[in-house]
Amino acid sequence: MRVSNTEGSTVGGLYSHLPDNSWREDSVTWNSAPPGDRAVLDKLDDVAPGNWYEVDVTPAVTGDGTVSFRAESSSSDGAAFSSTEGTSGLAPQLLVTLAAPGAPVSAVGVFSDGFETGDMSRWEDYQGVTVRSGGPYSGAWAARATSAGEPAFAFTNLPVSQKELYTRVRFKLHANASTTTTLLRLLTAGGAGLAKLNVTNSGRLVTSNSVSDVARTTATPVTIGAWHTAQIRLLADGTASRLELWLDGQKFDAVSIGDSLGTTPIGRIQIGNETAGKTHDFSLETSSPTPPRSRARQRPPHQPD
Repeated sequence: MRVSNTEGSTVGGLYSHLPDNSWREDSVTWNSAPPGDRAVLDKLDDVAPGNWYEVDVTPAVTGDGTVSFRAESSSSDGAAFSSTEGTSGLAPQLLVTLAAPGAPVSAVGVFSDGFETGDMSRWEDYQGVTVRSGGPYSGAWAARATSAGEPAFAFTNLPVSQKELYTRVRFKLHANASTTTTLLRLLTAGGAGLAKLNVTNSGRLVTSNSVSDVARTTATPVTIGAWHTAQIRLLADGTASRLELWLDGQKFDAVSIGDSLGTTPIGRIQIGNETAGKTHDFSLETSSPTPPRSRARQRPPHQPD
C-alpha cells in the first residue's frame, strides 16, 4: 500500500488489517473507527511531507473485493497522509502484483512455530512454557508446558483475522493430566474464546465450542509418550459454523461441532492453559496451514484505488 505524506513525524504509524469494512470515509471519526487486528502488518518510522511511502500489507490481500487497514501512532507528533478527499492523485494506492497466467500459487500458512529458534520469540506473551531440545517431533527443539497448578500458556495474534482457519498441533503427553487441560485455543483478536482442543485426564481429545459451551469427546485415548498430530478446522460463520478434528490423519466426524460460533473471525492462537489449577506435562509444535489454493487466473491489470 502506498500513502502520500502531508505532515511529517518521526513515527509514521503502525499498520494493521481492519476486518470490518462497513465504515464510511465520509462519516468515520477516530472515536467511531472499528478496531483493527492486534498484530502489526508493517510500520513506518520517519516520514516527511511530499513523499510516498510503502507499507507491506500482503497477508491481508487474499482476493478481489474491499480491504481495510488502520494506522495508529503513539506519538503526540502525529503524521498525516492524503486521502481520497485530498489533492487529486495523492490518494492511497493498493499495488497488486499478479502471478503469470497458469503459474502455480502456493498456499502460505498464517503462522508456524517448530521452535527451531530455541526460544519463544514468535509468541506475543507466554508463561510457564519453555523450549527444550530433548525429543522433539522434528528438528532440534519443541515447547514443553509443565504445570503443577500454575498457568502455562503462550499466545500470538494472527497478522490478519481469519473467518476460516486450519490449525495443526503436534503434541506428546508425557503423563496423563490430573484434570482436563487445554492443548490449543482459538480466539478472536480481542481475546474472546471461540474453540478449544482439550485432553482429558484419561488422554481423550475433546473439541469444545467456547461460544455455546458444547463439547464432544473422542472414544479412544492417545498414547502416552508418543507424538501425535491433531488438526482442527474452525469456520466462524454464524449458523454455518464448523469445528472439525483430525488425529494422525483420521477425521473424527463424531466430535465435529456445527453449532454457531458467531461471526467474529479468528484473530489469536493460544497453546496451554492461562488459568491456574491444572496439572499437566506435554510438548508441542504448532502451525496454521492454509487449505490448498487453485492456480492463479489471468486477470486484466488492476488500477490502484
